[in-house]
Amino acid sequence: MARKIHCLISILLCGSLPCLAAVIQGEVTDAQGRAIAGVSIEVRQADSSFRISVLTGENGDYSLDDLPPGTYTLRARKDGYAESVQGPIPALQDTASVVVNFRISQSGGSEVLRGAEERNPNDFILRLDTNAIQNELSRVGASLRYIPEFRSDRSYYGEQFGYPLRGVELASHRRPLQGFHGSFYEFHNNNALNTRPFFQVSSLKPSRSNQYGFSVSGPILSEKLSYRFAWGQIRDSGFVNGNVQVPLANERQPRSEDPEKNAIIAAFLNGFPEEPPNRTEFTPRHLNTNARRDIRNTAFSLHLDYQPRSTDQIAYDQQFSDYSQEPFELVAGQNPETLLRPQSYRLSHSHSFSPQTISRLAFNYDRLRAILSPTTRYRNLLLDVGIEVVPDVELGDELTNLGMPQRGIPIKRFENHFLFSSQISHIRGRHALSMGFSWKRLQDNDLRNDHTRKTLSFRNDFGRTAVENFLLGVPSRMFIGTGNRYIGSRNWEYVFYLQDRFTVSPSFFLNLGIRYEILTAPRDVTGRIPFLYGTDANNFAPQFGFAWNPGQGRTVIRGGYGVAFGTISVATYSRQRSNPPNSSIEVIPVPDLLDIRKTIAPEVDPDVIANQNIVGPDLVVPYSHIYNLAVERELPANTILRVGYLGSRTFKMFTGAVFNRAQPVDGILATSANVNQRRPDPRFHRIYNIINSSIGYLDALQVTVNKRSSRGLAFQARYAFSKAIDTSGHDFADIGSGADVSQTSELFSDLKGLSRFDTPHSFSVSYSYEMPAGLAGQGFLSFLLGRWTVSGTTIFRSGTPFSVFTGSDAPGFGNVDGESDDRPNLLHPGILGASVDHPDTATSILRREYFDTNLPVGGRGNLGYRTFRKDGTNNWNLALAKSFPLSAADPGKQLQFRVAFFNFLNHAQFSAPGSSVSSPTFGKITNTVNKGRVTQFMLRLLF
Repeated sequence: MARKIHCLISILLCGSLPCLAAVIQGEVTDAQGRAIAGVSIEVRQADSSFRISVLTGENGDYSLDDLPPGTYTLRARKDGYAESVQGPIPALQDTASVVVNFRISQSGGSEVLRGAEERNPNDFILRLDTNAIQNELSRVGASLRYIPEFRSDRSYYGEQFGYPLRGVELASHRRPLQGFHGSFYEFHNNNALNTRPFFQVSSLKPSRSNQYGFSVSGPILSEKLSYRFAWGQIRDSGFVNGNVQVPLANERQPRSEDPEKNAIIAAFLNGFPEEPPNRTEFTPRHLNTNARRDIRNTAFSLHLDYQPRSTDQIAYDQQFSDYSQEPFELVAGQNPETLLRPQSYRLSHSHSFSPQTISRLAFNYDRLRAILSPTTRYRNLLLDVGIEVVPDVELGDELTNLGMPQRGIPIKRFENHFLFSSQISHIRGRHALSMGFSWKRLQDNDLRNDHTRKTLSFRNDFGRTAVENFLLGVPSRMFIGTGNRYIGSRNWEYVFYLQDRFTVSPSFFLNLGIRYEILTAPRDVTGRIPFLYGTDANNFAPQFGFAWNPGQGRTVIRGGYGVAFGTISVATYSRQRSNPPNSSIEVIPVPDLLDIRKTIAPEVDPDVIANQNIVGPDLVVPYSHIYNLAVERELPANTILRVGYLGSRTFKMFTGAVFNRAQPVDGILATSANVNQRRPDPRFHRIYNIINSSIGYLDALQVTVNKRSSRGLAFQARYAFSKAIDTSGHDFADIGSGADVSQTSELFSDLKGLSRFDTPHSFSVSYSYEMPAGLAGQGFLSFLLGRWTVSGTTIFRSGTPFSVFTGSDAPGFGNVDGESDDRPNLLHPGILGASVDHPDTATSILRREYFDTNLPVGGRGNLGYRTFRKDGTNNWNLALAKSFPLSAADPGKQLQFRVAFFNFLNHAQFSAPGSSVSSPTFGKITNTVNKGRVTQFMLRLLF
């Protein structure tokens, strides 16, 4: 009976569509739900010497097909991550395949809140909301994921792109441990082991990264209660190299006739490094320099398994991370001081009423504390001239900005999310039924200080360059935010679902499901902010899947369809907090520089005309139709081939529409100074409206070859040919942040084009090879040189698209309507769609004479959106590892050594070129999105 119960748990809680025989498959993700490639999944059959392994592919998935029927233990291993074990798992022939998903944490439990190892660190990411996801999508494109089955107990929104935005992880049940195990580890990297980036002038400055910790697990009560505990810390310190635009030697002195203005300008100039430009082949002001950064991340995790009786299992998970960063500042205020403290608590209880009926109750509590503040250097920048609150300074593209304009710093965010879920599963004849519900309470407290420190904008205007206007102290605009911007929102999410896995015949299986979601409208606890849109209760998500094994041979045809709903986050609807009467954003054309001395009034002046942010009454949750069809074939040499189509249509994605733009007026010469006088509605300045208008299209052909481990070799190769477009420039990961704005009020005709992550061609291969011991002979030499494992991941991918802008809204550089995201007229259509992928050829493609920035007032340029591509991905990561057994009696005692090479071939992946026609860097590639080769050593002791 125990065997049947375990089989039932495996099929109902982790089940998937059936395949040829006994099949175990699944995916491996990190704590944030991101796929992890190159994880070794080792499978051992109980009471047998049978053992095989496979590597997860680029999308974190794996499949072990045609297994001998039996009970298996699965172990997920990847250097730098906590080892995870699941089982015993029954896998039976001619029944539904078993899906075993792993969720593993980096460094024995530490959740490292930073990008991939090869990412260039001077590409700073504001790690709130979906900023990191959008940055990664633009950097390397989407990692398309084939979904083998749609389960109604989860949402797949964003999962086809590799980012499941609505994923929920429950505490996983495992059998209590019978013995003690543990490990100590240390990862080390420093500048002496690395190569410098492509554009760095000098040798690498001192830097080092140490990642260390331990994990321990074992029984507390024999066969009843066991624990797993892990602690880890990352200390990353040293210099970051990057490029900035700095003043020339003759631009280091203010030029205003007012001595008081000159003192302020001189203080701002002190925010730039004293070094003179050293890459003048790019621009006269181009400086490659270094600045120090310090990161500390401490984390721990705890897992408990309790089995009070044979019919009950209780699991508890706790994860805590404390991340702090003193950022690099190539110029003052370039990045914020960052404190992130995510933590989660998960409890679940599973009860078996009978071999056919199982229930599960679960409770999750997730909390986030995030504080992002201006650096001390920037806060003190104007103290010598008696100004305590330093504004952000926009300097066009001629000089690097001071501070972080338009980012809302300082930011304070406190999130408390509570989830309760219940599920019951029952097998009746050929039907495997499951149904359940969940409710989630969302408490989001957010304070974002948009322009409350004022923002100065210097542009190419008044017949002068932005630098000349800066030195004269003549800004084009000043933004002033007043009032209370705190929001404390409360709302609920409800989910109900029903699913049936139906065995029609031994060779044909169906999966039918329905999911229903309700998202209530938020309520502001302060009572200050009225939300106009109501509860969205019209979210039905049908799901369907099938698997057909014609003739019960080596071929399986499977397909599926499902609807997945997103959500409306606090970052979407909280934009209303900037509206009068509680707060406001005033835009002052051609202000007096000395106005930055004035204290911002704590209360909103009702007579001030300000911007307006609108979240309309018809706002609803975006949703996707996701579908796929594939043919799988078992080939010789333990190889599985899958050829499949996957696609989606995503509707009602959030779009930021800007209205009340300045228009041409007869008898008035349009200038930056009279923008507000030319707006149709004189009661407001800019009106920003978040609406559901964008539609996303994805179509892809994907071919996957998965070779299970044999004779030490395992690999997975994947090729995808795809196209992704959006109708108004906003994709599934957008939350109404206002990052992309059309040239005019007409959205679809202006912004329809390729998605930010469109990658027509993508090829990746993950591989692992264990060298035979006999290659090194016998004895000590064999012990030392044999059984080394070579593993790696190689990726070739098309570059993602980017746009070209005029760089200003002033006469001669834009349409003078108050918005700066104007695009020029293209005079040379032959360059459309070109790949601008190398510094030596970029300027010959994007030439200023190919573009005209003289736009009609209130009009548009004819250049489309995202019409060029940057450099693609060509990356090789390689690792060499060996385990040295420490005890012949206990093979679990090992000393593991590993050396990893990220960007092994030291290939530069170039960033997009300068995209503003008015910028000195236009058409020039001056940065990379990856580091040079990084070498990392690891030593781990297992006991």
